[in-house]
Amino acid sequence: MPTTINSGVALVKAAKGNVALALLLTVASNLLGSFTLALLLVVDDVAIDPFPLLLKLISMILLPLVLGKLARESSARVLAFYSRHKLALSLLSSVVMSVIVWMSISSSASVLKQLAWQNVIGLLIVGILIHVIYLTFNYAAASFVLGLTTPTRKAVVIMASQKTLPMAITVLNLFPPSLGEPGLIAAPCITSHLVQTLIDAFIAGKWSMLQEEYAPVPIWRRFACCSRPPIATDRVVQGTKLKLSGGVI
Repeated sequence: MPTTINSGVALVKAAKGNVALALLLTVASNLLGSFTLALLLVVDDVAIDPFPLLLKLISMILLPLVLGKLARESSARVLAFYSRHKLALSLLSSVVMSVIVWMSISSSASVLKQLAWQNVIGLLIVGILIHVIYLTFNYAAASFVLGLTTPTRKAVVIMASQKTLPMAITVLNLFPPSLGEPGLIAAPCITSHLVQTLIDAFIAGKWSMLQEEYAPVPIWRRFACCSRPPIATDRVVQGTKLKLSGGVI
């Protein structure tokens, strides 16, 4: 599942991370996800025709994203309009997304009303655990494997841990009725989206105070340094003979 389209970039900006990289990850993951998700999706051995799903993903996710990006970059007038009304457009996007989610939930309102409060708490706990696993894995990979600098690490960890809700709802609406009520299936996606937004907003606030530019030494480089045998050499400094180990005085 690709990364979020709006909230991820906003959180990276709030964390004072690499916003350009966050935008690149958003566009690239949604471009790839629009094609790969339809072709690779398998649900309980139920046959799902990938081509209607692919067309819907392209028309509802990919096409608006590409057209909006092209219009903003190619037209100074559109860019100026976007800059003046950035907050209003962001709110409009959130409202439209809320309406789509509300429509999906309303189609299964009678079933959702029968959910016990224990089930709702369970969904929230599972959503928290899954997102914490994503954050832990991505932070470890960005810090100790890739050795990224702090602004880049912020962008990679947040964007790789966020999962988009619009694409998930689009896919769920195309599932056959034999898999269950669409609104009931969408409930875990909605709670997980809420959980990831709240957790990452808290992390972004803490991370905004972290501004050091150093990059951690990757694990593979540490092993390479440890496995290199020390080099003993002799060097004369001001008439004194010094023995160097590992090339350092």
